[in-house]
Amino acid sequence: MKKRTVLLLLTAVFILTAAGCKSIQNAVKSRTPDINKAFTSEVLIKYNGAEAKGVITRYGTGIWDMEISEPESLAGLNISYGNNGITAELGELAFKIPIENVNTNAVFSAIFNSVDSAAGSAGMIYEQTDAGNTYTGENANGRYILVFNPQNNMLTGISIPDLGIEVEVLNVSELITDFENTVTEIRTPVEVSEVINDESGVIS
Repeated sequence: MKKRTVLLLLTAVFILTAAGCKSIQNAVKSRTPDINKAFTSEVLIKYNGAEAKGVITRYGTGIWDMEISEPESLAGLNISYGNNGITAELGELAFKIPIENVNTNAVFSAIFNSVDSAAGSAGMIYEQTDAGNTYTGENANGRYILVFNPQNNMLTGISIPDLGIEVEVLNVSELITDFENTVTEIRTPVEVSEVINDESGVIS
Protein backbone atom coordinates (compact mmCIF):
# COMPACT_ATOMS: atom_id res chain seq x y z
CA MET A 1 0.00 0.00 0.00
CA LYS A 2 2.83 2.35 0.90
CA LYS A 3 4.59 1.64 -2.40
CA ARG A 4 1.40 2.59 -4.28
CA THR A 5 1.24 5.85 -2.31
CA VAL A 6 4.87 6.55 -3.20
CA LEU A 7 4.08 5.98 -6.88
CA LEU A 8 1.20 8.47 -6.63
CA LEU A 9 3.53 10.97 -5.02
CA LEU A 10 6.07 10.46 -7.80
CA THR A 11 3.29 11.03 -10.34
CA ALA A 12 2.62 14.30 -8.56
CA VAL A 13 6.31 15.18 -8.82
CA PHE A 14 6.11 14.69 -12.59
CA ILE A 15 3.08 17.00 -12.73
CA LEU A 16 4.95 19.57 -10.66
CA THR A 17 8.20 19.47 -12.58
CA ALA A 18 7.14 18.72 -16.18
CA ALA A 19 4.86 20.64 -18.36
CA GLY A 20 5.93 26.10 -24.62
CA CYS A 21 6.00 31.44 -25.78
CA LYS A 22 4.51 34.26 -27.81
CA SER A 23 4.69 38.00 -27.33
CA ILE A 24 1.89 40.53 -27.01
CA GLN A 25 1.74 43.29 -29.56
CA ASN A 26 0.70 46.90 -28.94
CA ALA A 27 -2.67 47.41 -27.19
CA VAL A 28 -4.32 49.60 -24.56
CA LYS A 29 -3.37 48.63 -21.01
CA SER A 30 -5.28 48.89 -17.75
CA ARG A 31 -4.75 47.86 -14.14
CA THR A 32 -6.48 44.69 -12.99
CA PRO A 33 -8.86 44.58 -10.03
CA ASP A 34 -6.83 44.25 -6.84
CA ILE A 35 -5.76 40.63 -6.47
CA ASN A 36 -2.63 41.28 -4.45
CA LYS A 37 -4.29 39.79 -1.41
CA ALA A 38 -4.86 36.49 0.34
CA PHE A 39 -7.77 34.42 -0.91
CA THR A 40 -9.06 30.88 -1.28
CA SER A 41 -11.19 29.35 -4.03
CA GLU A 42 -12.32 26.15 -5.65
CA VAL A 43 -10.77 25.42 -9.04
CA LEU A 44 -11.31 23.17 -12.03
CA ILE A 45 -8.03 22.81 -13.93
CA LYS A 46 -7.89 21.53 -17.52
CA TYR A 47 -4.56 20.65 -19.06
CA ASN A 48 -4.00 18.73 -22.30
CA GLY A 49 -7.20 16.71 -21.93
CA ALA A 50 -6.77 16.00 -18.22
CA GLU A 51 -8.78 17.58 -15.41
CA ALA A 52 -8.18 18.18 -11.72
CA LYS A 53 -10.38 19.72 -9.05
CA GLY A 54 -9.41 21.15 -5.72
CA VAL A 55 -8.99 24.20 -3.53
CA ILE A 56 -6.23 26.77 -3.91
CA THR A 57 -5.19 29.27 -1.25
CA ARG A 58 -2.97 32.29 -1.84
CA TYR A 59 -1.28 33.75 1.21
CA GLY A 60 1.02 36.14 -0.65
CA THR A 61 3.37 36.34 -3.62
CA GLY A 62 4.92 32.92 -4.16
CA ILE A 63 3.13 31.41 -1.14
CA TRP A 64 0.31 29.04 -2.11
CA ASP A 65 -1.47 25.86 -1.09
CA MET A 66 -3.30 23.44 -3.38
CA GLU A 67 -5.42 20.57 -2.08
CA ILE A 68 -6.56 18.15 -4.77
CA SER A 69 -9.93 16.39 -4.55
CA GLU A 70 -10.08 14.90 -8.08
CA PRO A 71 -8.98 12.74 -9.83
CA GLU A 72 -9.40 10.00 -7.27
CA SER A 73 -5.83 8.80 -7.82
CA LEU A 74 -4.51 12.12 -6.42
CA ALA A 75 -7.32 12.91 -3.96
CA GLY A 76 -5.94 14.19 -0.67
CA LEU A 77 -2.68 15.39 -2.16
CA ASN A 78 -1.73 18.71 -0.57
CA ILE A 79 0.91 20.87 -2.24
CA SER A 80 2.46 23.92 -0.60
CA TYR A 81 4.54 26.48 -2.49
CA GLY A 82 6.93 28.74 -0.62
CA ASN A 83 10.18 30.63 -0.96
CA ASN A 84 12.19 27.47 -0.27
CA GLY A 85 10.40 25.25 -2.80
CA ILE A 86 7.46 22.87 -2.84
CA THR A 87 6.22 20.50 -0.16
CA ALA A 88 3.82 17.71 -1.12
CA GLU A 89 1.91 15.57 1.38
CA LEU A 90 -0.27 12.52 0.86
CA GLY A 91 -1.40 10.64 3.92
CA GLU A 92 1.56 10.11 6.23
CA LEU A 93 4.15 10.69 3.52
CA ALA A 94 5.69 14.04 2.67
CA PHE A 95 8.53 15.24 0.52
CA LYS A 96 9.98 18.48 -0.76
CA ILE A 97 11.25 19.80 -4.07
CA PRO A 98 13.96 22.45 -3.55
CA ILE A 99 13.31 25.82 -5.20
CA GLU A 100 16.18 25.32 -7.67
CA ASN A 101 14.47 22.17 -9.03
CA VAL A 102 11.01 23.69 -9.48
CA ASN A 103 9.94 23.95 -13.13
CA THR A 104 8.04 27.23 -13.53
CA ASN A 105 6.28 25.77 -16.59
CA ALA A 106 4.70 23.02 -14.47
CA VAL A 107 0.92 23.30 -14.25
CA PHE A 108 0.44 24.58 -10.71
CA SER A 109 3.54 26.80 -10.80
CA ALA A 110 2.34 28.43 -14.03
CA ILE A 111 -1.12 29.06 -12.58
CA PHE A 112 0.22 30.62 -9.40
CA ASN A 113 2.82 32.65 -11.32
CA SER A 114 0.12 34.16 -13.54
CA VAL A 115 -1.81 35.50 -10.55
CA ASP A 116 1.35 36.73 -8.82
CA SER A 117 2.50 38.44 -12.03
CA ALA A 118 -0.85 40.16 -12.45
CA ALA A 119 -0.85 41.23 -8.80
CA GLY A 120 2.46 43.01 -9.34
CA SER A 121 1.70 44.42 -12.79
CA ALA A 122 1.32 48.15 -13.43
CA GLY A 123 -0.94 47.47 -16.41
CA MET A 124 -2.33 44.64 -18.54
CA ILE A 125 -4.21 44.47 -21.82
CA TYR A 126 -7.91 44.94 -21.03
CA GLU A 127 -10.89 43.71 -23.03
CA GLN A 128 -14.59 43.18 -22.38
CA THR A 129 -15.71 39.74 -23.56
CA ASP A 130 -18.68 37.41 -23.14
CA ALA A 131 -16.69 35.61 -20.45
CA GLY A 132 -16.20 38.84 -18.46
CA ASN A 133 -13.52 41.48 -18.09
CA THR A 134 -10.27 39.97 -19.36
CA TYR A 135 -6.74 41.13 -18.61
CA THR A 136 -3.84 39.74 -20.62
CA GLY A 137 -0.23 39.83 -19.51
CA GLU A 138 3.04 38.11 -20.22
CA ASN A 139 5.65 36.49 -18.01
CA ALA A 140 8.25 33.72 -18.25
CA ASN A 141 5.49 31.21 -19.03
CA GLY A 142 4.30 33.25 -22.01
CA ARG A 143 0.89 34.87 -22.37
CA TYR A 144 -1.63 34.56 -19.54
CA ILE A 145 -5.23 35.79 -19.27
CA LEU A 146 -7.22 36.51 -16.13
CA VAL A 147 -11.01 36.83 -16.27
CA PHE A 148 -13.04 38.80 -13.74
CA ASN A 149 -16.76 39.03 -13.06
CA PRO A 150 -17.79 42.56 -14.18
CA GLN A 151 -20.36 42.82 -11.36
CA ASN A 152 -18.11 42.14 -8.36
CA ASN A 153 -14.57 42.11 -9.84
CA MET A 154 -13.98 38.60 -8.54
CA LEU A 155 -11.55 36.31 -10.37
CA THR A 156 -13.43 33.68 -12.37
CA GLY A 157 -10.87 32.23 -14.77
CA ILE A 158 -7.20 31.83 -15.63
CA SER A 159 -5.88 30.85 -19.05
CA ILE A 160 -2.29 30.15 -20.11
CA PRO A 161 -2.68 29.43 -23.85
CA ASP A 162 0.99 28.70 -24.57
CA LEU A 163 0.92 25.83 -22.06
CA GLY A 164 -2.62 24.62 -22.78
CA ILE A 165 -3.85 25.42 -19.26
CA GLU A 166 -7.43 26.55 -18.50
CA VAL A 167 -8.71 27.17 -14.98
CA GLU A 168 -12.26 27.81 -13.82
CA VAL A 169 -12.21 29.70 -10.51
CA LEU A 170 -15.25 29.31 -8.23
CA ASN A 171 -16.39 30.70 -4.89
CA VAL A 172 -13.52 33.08 -4.21
CA SER A 173 -13.25 34.17 -0.58
CA GLU A 174 -10.79 36.77 0.67
CA LEU A 175 -8.72 35.86 3.70
CA ILE A 176 -7.54 38.03 6.55
CA THR A 177 -4.29 36.40 7.56
CA ASP A 178 -0.99 37.12 9.20
CA PHE A 179 0.97 34.44 7.36
CA GLU A 180 4.20 34.86 9.30
CA ASN A 181 2.39 34.30 12.59
CA THR A 182 0.05 31.54 11.43
CA VAL A 183 0.55 28.43 13.55
CA THR A 184 0.24 25.13 11.65
CA GLU A 185 1.25 21.55 12.23
CA ILE A 186 4.96 21.19 11.60
CA ARG A 187 5.97 18.17 9.53
CA THR A 188 9.52 17.78 8.31
CA PRO A 189 9.38 16.63 4.67
CA VAL A 190 11.98 14.33 3.20
CA GLU A 191 13.69 14.47 -0.15
CA VAL A 192 12.16 12.41 -2.95
CA SER A 193 15.29 10.21 -3.11
CA GLU A 194 14.90 9.40 0.58
CA VAL A 195 11.32 8.24 0.07
CA ILE A 196 12.44 5.92 -2.73
CA ASN A 197 15.33 4.59 -0.65
CA ASP A 198 13.06 3.80 2.28
CA GLU A 199 10.45 2.05 0.18
CA SER A 200 12.30 0.27 -2.60
CA GLY A 201 16.04 0.86 -2.36
CA VAL A 202 16.12 1.82 -6.03
CA ILE A 203 18.42 4.81 -5.52
CA SER A 204 21.59 4.29 -3.57
